[in-house]
Amino acid sequence: MESKDTFIKLLLKNRSSVFGYILGVTNDFHLAEDLFQEVSITACRKIDSFEQGTNFSAWMREIARLKILEHRRKAAQNGLPVDNELLEKMNSSFLRSESLWEHEKELLRNCLKTLTARAQDMIRMKYEHSMLIKEIARKIGQAEGAVQVALSRARSSLRQCMDRGIEKDTSG
Repeated sequence: MESKDTFIKLLLKNRSSVFGYILGVTNDFHLAEDLFQEVSITACRKIDSFEQGTNFSAWMREIARLKILEHRRKAAQNGLPVDNELLEKMNSSFLRSESLWEHEKELLRNCLKTLTARAQDMIRMKYEHSMLIKEIARKIGQAEGAVQVALSRARSSLRQCMDRGIEKDTSG
């Protein structure tokens, strides 16, 4: 990996996804917090084994899966019941949902390209840069009402494009 800063950014970006996975499997918030910390420490130690450009979330989830299995082995040694089948089902479900999410992000990127350059700029200002309507209006020299209407139309176009793409995927 290029740098520790890049790693930390990826770790923070994927925190909720990996933590959600652990919490979904353990159904125990405090245990999930503890396991996430262990996963993060292990990932830091194994940073050189991560291949830049591959799926960081999947890499972290695999570390989490192994940590959960390790925790369950210890629990089983202490006489607690363990259901490893649930872990495998959760992992499969997570992979399917992640794949769907990636597909929908690609569909959205393609739908954004169908908007005018001005509409694309306004969408980016609003959603990537979290600008307020009045800030966008000031920046592009339009009234706030005009920006609201333009954004509403752009969102409607995106929604229709996404619906058509999803419908095409499910019928094709």
